[in-house]
Order: sequence, then C-alpha cells, then structure tokens
Amino acid sequence: MNDIGKSLRLFVGVFFLDYKRDRFVTVRSHFHQDIKIEESNASIDDTLERIAAQYVYKDDRRRFLRFMQKEHIIRETKASATEEVIMYFRLCASDGSYKWYGIFLQYDESHDTTNVYVVLDTWRRQVSFAEVEQYYNETYHLKKLDDYEDIKLNKGEMFDDLIESIRLPVYWKNERLEYEGANYEFLKLHGLNDAQLMLGQTDAQLGWRIDETHSAAIEHTIIEEGRVFYDLHSTINANGYPASITEAKFPYYSHGQIKGLIGIYSDDDDINHVRKDIEMTKVVDPETKFLTYRAFLGTLEKFDYSYRRYGEDYLVVILEVNDFVRYAQNYGEEIRAKLLARIVTIVSQIFYPKAYYGRIGEGRFMVASKQTDIGAMRKLMLKVMKDVHDIHEIDGCLVDMNADFSYCKGSESEDLDHLLRMLNERLSHAQRQHTGDAIFQGNAVLITLEQFDDAQDRVIIMNQEKCEIAYMNKAFLSDSHLPLNYDYRHQTCYSLLHGRTSPCENCDMVRLSVQAFSTRKYRNLNTGIDYVSHSTLIPWMGEHYRFTVAINLSEYMEDNQANKDLLYYEINANDAIRLAIEETDPEIGIQKMIDRIARNLEAERFFIFEENDDDTVSCSYEWERDEGVALKPTLQRIPKARLQHLYEQFERNEVVLVPNGEKYLLDHPGVNYLIDGIKSAVSGYLRNSERSYGFTEVINPSPKTFKSATELLTTLTWFLALMLRNRDNLKEMQRLTNEDQLTGVLNRRGFEKAIVDIPEGTTILAIFADINGLKRMNDTYGHKEGDALIKRATQVMSDIFGKDHVFRMGGDEFLIYKEITSEEEADHYLSLLKASSAYHQVSLAIGSTITTAPVEDINAFIKVIDAKMYEDKGRHYHRRSTDRQKA
Repeated sequence: MNDIGKSLRLFVGVFFLDYKRDRFVTVRSHFHQDIKIEESNASIDDTLERIAAQYVYKDDRRRFLRFMQKEHIIRETKASATEEVIMYFRLCASDGSYKWYGIFLQYDESHDTTNVYVVLDTWRRQVSFAEVEQYYNETYHLKKLDDYEDIKLNKGEMFDDLIESIRLPVYWKNERLEYEGANYEFLKLHGLNDAQLMLGQTDAQLGWRIDETHSAAIEHTIIEEGRVFYDLHSTINANGYPASITEAKFPYYSHGQIKGLIGIYSDDDDINHVRKDIEMTKVVDPETKFLTYRAFLGTLEKFDYSYRRYGEDYLVVILEVNDFVRYAQNYGEEIRAKLLARIVTIVSQIFYPKAYYGRIGEGRFMVASKQTDIGAMRKLMLKVMKDVHDIHEIDGCLVDMNADFSYCKGSESEDLDHLLRMLNERLSHAQRQHTGDAIFQGNAVLITLEQFDDAQDRVIIMNQEKCEIAYMNKAFLSDSHLPLNYDYRHQTCYSLLHGRTSPCENCDMVRLSVQAFSTRKYRNLNTGIDYVSHSTLIPWMGEHYRFTVAINLSEYMEDNQANKDLLYYEINANDAIRLAIEETDPEIGIQKMIDRIARNLEAERFFIFEENDDDTVSCSYEWERDEGVALKPTLQRIPKARLQHLYEQFERNEVVLVPNGEKYLLDHPGVNYLIDGIKSAVSGYLRNSERSYGFTEVINPSPKTFKSATELLTTLTWFLALMLRNRDNLKEMQRLTNEDQLTGVLNRRGFEKAIVDIPEGTTILAIFADINGLKRMNDTYGHKEGDALIKRATQVMSDIFGKDHVFRMGGDEFLIYKEITSEEEADHYLSLLKASSAYHQVSLAIGSTITTAPVEDINAFIKVIDAKMYEDKGRHYHRRSTDRQKA
C-alpha cells in the first residue's frame, strides 16, 4: 500500500477517507466518473450510503456499509499482519452488469491526520485457481484439504463465496453435509488445532449442535433447492461451552450444479461476545474450566428443548468420585488441587470433544452429549472408573478412591426436572450397592437392562413386595400382546400378564432367595403359553426384585419335530447350566455340567481339553461311564500341531461331527486320534470374543442323540468357555486375596489355607521370623527404605524355603513351614536361614518348632512359635544394649 502512488494505473480506482474533514476523496477512478465527488459537501457516511444504493448489489449492501465503518476498519487493520484488509463485493459496472470487485483498505494515522486509503480493483479471472488457493490459504489461514483438487470447482467460485466473510468463522460441507474444510477462526472457536479432526463427519457425528436436526433440515433445503438463509440462530459447542450464534448458509456450485454449502458464523462483535461470556466466572468454573452448575443446567434446558421440539435425543451422565472430599480435607488445599486436576483430566475423556462438561459439586460432575450409544458410554465410563481407581498417590499422599455414575436419556424422562431426579435416584442406588467398589474388589457383574432388550429369552423384573413390574423386554411384551413402547411401570404382574385381581396361587415369589435361581415350568392361562423360567431375587433401588429369565416352550412346540428335539436339548442345556451356576465353586459346577451333558448324549466319555501357553493342550476335566479307566493323566501337554486338522474345521464350524471314526481316518490320512476305540465323536470349540480356551470331546454318543449333539453343544460350549473364564478369574482373585502385595509371597489367609492342605502325618518345621530394626529404619530413612528391607528379608527366606512356603503375617512378621524328615534337617534349615540373613545384612528374630500335620488349632500353633521368636528378639536387643555399654 505504500507504493500506491507508483501503481495507480493498475487499479480501477483509488480513494481515501479524510476523517479530519469528513470527506470521501477520489484520487483516481476508472470506474464511474460520478464517484469523483471530492468537491461535494456530503459526509463520508452519506457518500458511502449513496454508493451502496447506486452501485452495490442489494444483497451485499449491508455487508459493504459494515465493512466501511471506521471502527471496523481500525480494528481489522490493526489486527492484520499486513496492516490491510480486503473484502469482495458485487458492484454495478458501466455496462449495467454486476461484477466482483475487491476493496482494499489501509488505515493511516500520522502527522495529525486520520485517513483510510481505499483501492478498488477487479477480481482478475486470469489468475489460476492454484494461485488463488495458495494466496487464500497463506493470507487467511485456511486449512488446506489433502483431496482439495478432487472438488474441481470452477475458477474462483468457492473462493468468491468464502471471501465475502473471511474474518469470520467459515466452514464448508459437501452434498452429504460432511465437513470438507474450515478456516482458522472456525477451528479456533471449536477448540480444534487440525481440520483433520472434523473432516468427513456431520454435525450429528461431531455432536456440535444442540439443534442438529433443525440445522440439518435447513442444509438439505440448501442442497436441494439452492436457497440462501440469513440470521439463522443456533447453539454450538464452542470448545466445550454452549455458545449462541447467528449464521448465514448458502450453496456453492461446480459446473452449474450444487456441490455443497458454505456457512458463516455471525459478525465479530457477536463472536467476541460469545468468547467473553465463556470467560465469565458465572459460566465457567475457574478450577476445572467446566461449566458451572447453573450454566450446565442452562445447557441441559437447550438439549431438552431440542428433544421436545425436534425429537433429538440426548444423554446425561452424572459421576461422583467417592472419598474425594475426605482426602481433600485431610491433605490440604495443595493436594486437593492436584487431585482435582487428575480427576478433571479423566472426566474430560467422556465423549470428548462431543460433549458439555459441568462441575456440580466437590468431586461431582455431569456430562451431556448427543451421543446416545449406551454401550459406548458404558465402555467409556468403566474406563473412567478404572482410571479413578488407579490413582494411588498424589505427591506421596496415599489415596484409594472409586467412582459411581448414573445416566439418563431425554427420552426416558417427562421433562428436565424428572430427568435430574432420575439421575440422582440412580446414582444413590449405585452408591448404596457400592457398585464403583464392587467391580474392582467384589464378585459383582455389571449388566444393563438394555442388554436384555433384544434377547430372545423372556426377561422380566418385578418388585417382591408389591409385584409391580419394573422391566419387561421386547420378547415378553410380544408374548403378552403388548406394544413395544407400552408403559407397564407400576402395574402388577398378576393383573397385566394373567388378568387377575390378586396374586397367583402357584406364584413362587415367596420361595425365592438371593442365593440361587429357582427353576419351574408353568403355563400362562391368559395367553396359553408354556414357559420354563429361572428366577432369583436381586437387590435393586433399595428393595428386593424378582429377576426372571424364561423360555417360551410353546414357541418351540409349534415347530416341526426337529424343533421339538431341539427343545428337548435346550431344556437339557438349561438344566446343565442351572447345575453349573448353582455351585459357588466353578470347578464343581463345570464337573456337574459335563456330567449332565455326557449323560444326555449317552456318551462313553467326555473330555475338556484346555490350551496351554506353550502351544499344547491338556485334558483338564474327564467323565467316563461305568467308572472306566481314567485317561486324563495320559492326555497332557499334547502339541497343538497334532490337532491342526481339528482346529481348521473349528474355523468353519464351532461343532465338528465324526459319525464314523474308521471312515474318517481313511478319508483324512495323517489324522491320529488321541484316544483309542472311537466309533463316533463330537468336538465343540471353546472360545468367546476374548480368546480360545480349547475344545470339548464327546466320545461314542448314542446314535439317537448324535445328530442333535450339535444344537446342544453349540449352546453349552459357549457357556463352558464362560465358566472356564470365570474359574480363571476367581483363581486370580483368590491369588490376589491370599498374596501380600508388597513382597509377592502369601499372606496370613494364604497360610491358613496352605497349612490345612498338608497331608496328615507329615513332619513340618515351622519358623516365625521377625525383622529387627524395621521401625527404626522407617523412622530414620523413610518407608521406602523400610519396604526395601522387607523385600530383602523375603528374598532371603524364599531362596531357602521356596516362595510358596513363606508367608507374611503382617508388618515385619513372617511365618515359614517346611516338610522335613528329621531334626537334623530342621537344624540345617535354621542354620542356613541365620547365615544367609547375616550375609545379606538382614537381622531376624527367629522362633521355631517341629510338629506333625494336621495342625488342629492354627492360632495356638502360631502363638507357640511367636513366643519363641520373641525370646530370640529379646536376646537380640540385650546383645545390642550390651554392645553399646561396652562401646
């Protein structure tokens, strides 16, 4: 702009606004001679009004006058890196047609003058689109798309439209309403650093608009009809905060056809107002940068309005970090702030960046989103709960927290107040059930009602006291000839399902307990349907509820004979499953289950082979008819390579049938049976979505049950795999329960279990060892060094007696037992222990005794050797005192 005087001939017109004299001055103009109005007495504003009325296209006039305002020019030129601003408008040419012209402005405030230089120039169509794109990206920070050339716009078409409001947030979408690009201002407003995070996604997928359905309807109209919309009001997610904006949307064309649309958010003043609102403490919590409770409720009101008006469902989650307040009070403000920051980081991952976050109290948060996938939400929330549980210390301060949550959809509630009540009631229930703690430490399994919605079996939950129905899945509603959206809540089961005015005489409600399932067959006289049901009591919402899973027998009986056979085996499968789940010990449950399966199939033998880590399989369970010779000991560590043919068939079918054993060997050379005497066999693949466990092997089932074995094993192999997984999980939990976390050896509970398993008559050496000086070590050098001493002492004992024979009884006390054959062997072990502990600079007080299994009174047994240990400890401290006196 400083070289304007040298380049006047290159432009259509050069003017300046003399604000000191309030005059519009023409320096040079090839546009229209009557714009040369230096001698006019009209003010700048009046002149601009006349130019707008006479020469500016009617749809551009408002924007032109705003662009030429002094305040706007000063603000924009000072903010510009080039100290100039540019905007394009359609102006009336001398031939009466409207053409695009660029207006360049530069503000000059020097030598006691206040001028704005105005340069008018045409948009040169001979400039290549690549050059325009490069200039456009470099000047206005547009994020370039990798596949931009694939759009194949006519020269300048998209550029002309976008350039109209380049200083504002601008975006563009394709015909499918997927984002294809955005400028820097747009990305900044939405808290994005890279356009790639939004490309190819719709507003619904991004969760940016509370009124996404209404907005999408307008955008479809633009694509289909080519209409232009101004002053559209919407609420957007501005980097996690709700922002009310005004925008314009219009189509863009390529080769005469609409290829997408462009959107522009409000003017600068509106955007700045939004940003100022976000910064106000009444909207944003200063500690977490989440919305305050009041601001979050305001956002929920918009979500709820959008649902009631347009049917756009939404999801709200409430999360409470239990014990946060207690730790905050105990450890002080600095630790509280750091702990809160850790929690905020964890909470921020819920549906980010497609959600709004609110802090509603100490350790309590809410999240709202258009993402209503319950499965995805629960997966996220379980990770959040785990991450909270995994916080163990803050700057050396130990913490042990868990979190509970609840959720509710807008479609579940009558209004926003009802939704908030439901959220709090559900959260209170979760906390009463200690859900957040149980999933990490107990044997609770989290199952949501949504998981039963589409189940083929009938599922119903009802209150034990009032018999009121709390839940029915779709299959049960269909059996009862009720619509799928029927509101059954607070209706009794006997009135709705059986057409009675009082409870059924044969109701088994009074016989149910929380300890087991009760199975029965019954007929619903109201519908004529026969069922096999499995029922139990579950604690829910502070009361006991009956939980029932039922099989519709009539549904099966209406099919052909094959289905009747299938029904028979389904019943047998359910019986086998019932036997398994009634047992608290999975080992016994699995054995009972295979016993039932083998007897139903009238087999000679039944095996379960489980996979090992070394690519082998081993027989872990065996059933034989008529107490035959056990083969399990000989079926261990079999290479999987020998079973390659079987595993290849498992890839195609979960159950493999061998109707004729001899013929099968002839048809498959190289295949060898693991067991002799196979006439027929049925193999079932044991696997679930997580892993492969192995396979079952049914040997020589009866001919009449052979064909139906597929249906039975298809159901039961999956359940057997589940039982094996639960068995392994239980073993792992028992290991963790019986194991000392610091040292890795067993604890007192582990000792009490191990000591009773020692065979009767075995002579054992029992040693009670106490680490001398541990308290002094902790007090002098800290607990870290004290822990190191404990670990060193543990290693000394484990190296001599074996890790499985060393037990940490608590603090600095250890108990050791070892099977021996003589007192000399006992003396040898004691000498080794004393020598090794001295060598490793571990001082131990040792008490020992020799006894014979079984140990009838464990506490008395421990008391005896504990007393001997304290005698040794007294001698140790006496020696130290004597040594100090001599010194």
